Parts: sequence; C-alpha cells; structure tokens
Amino acid sequence: VVGPAISPDGTRVATRATKTTSQLWDVATGKPIGKPIQQGGTVVELRFSADSRALFIRGGKGPFLQNARTGEQMVRKFKHKGYVSDVAFSRDGRLIATASPDKTVKVWDVRTGKLVGKPLVHDEGVRRVDFCKDNALLTSGQTTASFWYDVTKAKPRRWVIRYVRWLGSVAFFPDGELALTNCFRGVHVWKIGEKKALWEQKQGPFNVGAIPGSGGTILLTSPRAETARLMDLKTGRELLEATHFRSATFGPGRLLLIGGKGGVRIWKLLSGKKKE
Repeated sequence: VVGPAISPDGTRVATRATKTTSQLWDVATGKPIGKPIQQGGTVVELRFSADSRALFIRGGKGPFLQNARTGEQMVRKFKHKGYVSDVAFSRDGRLIATASPDKTVKVWDVRTGKLVGKPLVHDEGVRRVDFCKDNALLTSGQTTASFWYDVTKAKPRRWVIRYVRWLGSVAFFPDGELALTNCFRGVHVWKIGEKKALWEQKQGPFNVGAIPGSGGTILLTSPRAETARLMDLKTGRELLEATHFRSATFGPGRLLLIGGKGGVRIWKLLSGKKKE
C-alpha cells in the first residue's frame, strides 16, 4: 500500500491498494468504505477537501471526486483539452479548481460537478493552483504567477508576476495577504496587488514553505548546500540555521523537526531555540 492520504478531521484514510486501485477507509473501525476504485491506469494523486467530505482521485481514467462519507463517486470528469496538472479545494470545501497545460484553470462546484463561471485563461500552460480566503486563487506556469480575486464572479480581477526564466513554485501565506514565489534567482515575498517584492533572498534555488500560524515566517531549505534557515519576514531576522540538512517536517505544538547526518533535531517554532 503506497501513497496514503488522511482527511483533515482524521476520520478517513485513502490508499493506493494497488498501482491502479484506490480504497477509502474508516479510521475508527479500520473497515473499507465502499468498493475499491479501479482507475484503469496508475493512481498518481489522492487528496481530501478541507471539510473532509470529498476525495479527489487522479489516475488513468482521469480525475474525479469520491464522497468521503459513503464512498460513492460524485463527479466523474473534469474536462480540459489537456491533462489536469494540479488541483485545489476551497477552504470551505464547496469549490475545486483544476489547472491544465491547455492554458486554463477551471473552477467547479463540488456537489453538482458544474463549472463555476468561465475558464480562467492564462498566457501559458498552468502547473500549480492554490486557493486562498474569499475564493481567491494563486496560479503559476513556467514564467508567470497570477492572483485571481474571487473566482465566483463573472470577471475576476487578475494580478500577475512575470519572470524571464523558470518559476519553480508559488504559495500563499495562511492569512492570504502575502504570496511566495521561488525561481532561479531566489525567493520573493509579495504583498498581493503590489509590483515590487516585499522581501527577497537571492542565490537560490531553495525549497520554500510558509510556517502555518506564524503570520510571516518561512523555511528555506537547500538540499544541495545541506542547509535549512528559518526567517522572520516581519523583522528580516534569521531565527535559526541548521547545517547538514537532509529533511524537514512540522510537528504538533509548533515544532520543526530537521533531519541530518547527526540525527533529528527538534526546534520550537518562532523562538529559534532547540527543544530537547
């Protein structure tokens, strides 16, 4: 069994029981929910909605939704001219956005499977999509990142960041007021709607992530240089730097676990102090 996903409320687990089959499970009883879903090809992604009511499955037959309570299929097809490269659920679980190399992002009603508004047309193929508060979307392609204000409206406003070369990844801060972009030149933090970066860290490439609940702290990791740095964007201060870095993950109680050659170190987030 590979590639498990657990629902945000902790009551459901989805697994790839075989290379081409997915199965939904009840955590409390350990029993399967519904019959295994046969994809007819490799299952490549399993993702729950924020309200834990729907499961997104992507594989050989194309992407579709499964009711995470009953195991029944909800929406069978998300039609694009190209394949679906990424997907995101809205925070309330009512909407799902699908991105595609066909230069569009489409927003769908999870319950009915119907398209919400018109497709969001981009200048290039879309690789990543992420929902924020107030039904806003952050999307990215090879060289551009776009912020779409309230995609439920007929003509949502768009704010665009353009790069000359490769754009690696984009992400929202949890409060939705700031966005991260990671490119060949380094990491940039943007205030939504403004043309000049609020903060930057050159000499990339980095893997980058916003710390949940921190209000402005990011983790920069460089596997090539084997370093991890925790940065407070409000003050510009470096909270910690860990060398011989191999991996990092967030634990309960606002803890940061960093693995390296010397074992695993645990840090208390925001303080920069190592915890025993």
